[in-house]
Amino acid sequence: MERIAQQHAGLQSQPEHEPHVAAVLPGAVAEVLGDTATPGILAARGEACWFPAGLGRALAERLLAQAGPGFFDWKG
Repeated sequence: MERIAQQHAGLQSQPEHEPHVAAVLPGAVAEVLGDTATPGILAARGEACWFPAGLGRALAERLLAQAGPGFFDWKG
């Protein structure tokens, strides 16, 4: 979960991004799974994805709070 949180923080993932991800993720999963992508499998995959993503987002918010203001201001 810590790695998911780091990815969310590093990508500056925001809750408003989730509808866009939710719109394209099932199609991407279906493309990879091919004929095995039944509606039940896609629904289960969605639930399996969003639960840890929510935890990762909460942990990312904690990491960003610890980092403090200006964390993303650095330009390399």
